[in-house]
Amino acid sequence: MTRTNRQSVPIPAFALALLLGGTLLAACGGGGDAADPGSDAAGAQNPPSPAPAPTPPTPTPDPVPAPAPSPDPVPAPTPAPAVAVAFATPLADGGFAPVSDVAISSTAAVYVVADWTNVAAGQVEHLDLINPNGLLYYGLDIPLTSTSSSLVSVSTLADGTVRAVYKLLLWGTSIEDYNLVGLWTAKVRLLQRSGTSTATLTLE
Repeated sequence: MTRTNRQSVPIPAFALALLLGGTLLAACGGGGDAADPGSDAAGAQNPPSPAPAPTPPTPTPDPVPAPAPSPDPVPAPTPAPAVAVAFATPLADGGFAPVSDVAISSTAAVYVVADWTNVAAGQVEHLDLINPNGLLYYGLDIPLTSTSSSLVSVSTLADGTVRAVYKLLLWGTSIEDYNLVGLWTAKVRLLQRSGTSTATLTLE
């Protein structure tokens, strides 16, 4: 068997340098963008994130108008003064019992009792006493403020009623002297006001 001996051929130095340079260039990705088409593809798949859209401002609601002020309440009308008047005789407890007739022989005095409601401070009652002949026997003004005398008293009751009392003497007066029996009338009103309330008494 014949054996062929191979001898190594020496590589010139410049060829070796070219070979090594090409190898290094390929390993370093030389050739620019054209030599590496994959880089453009990767860039196309990952575009930069867009900036977030600005948040629109929240609209401010229109202010709620304040409620209209309620109208002032209409004040209730002031009740008009009123009075109940009667002839009366006294009771043991200090009260009075209305009477419509009395006998002068057994009654020393009778009382004119006027109970006022809705009267303002400073009001004044005017009282007229008319005898059976239709003539004025006596007239007087009674301020409706607390007072007490032998003939006139004014007081305020628990319910606010203002009571004015006049004591009409029978014995020892012209009524007894002249025997002024018959129908007596008491008229009461407030000074400077119209309207009169009356009570009658038959004196026997």
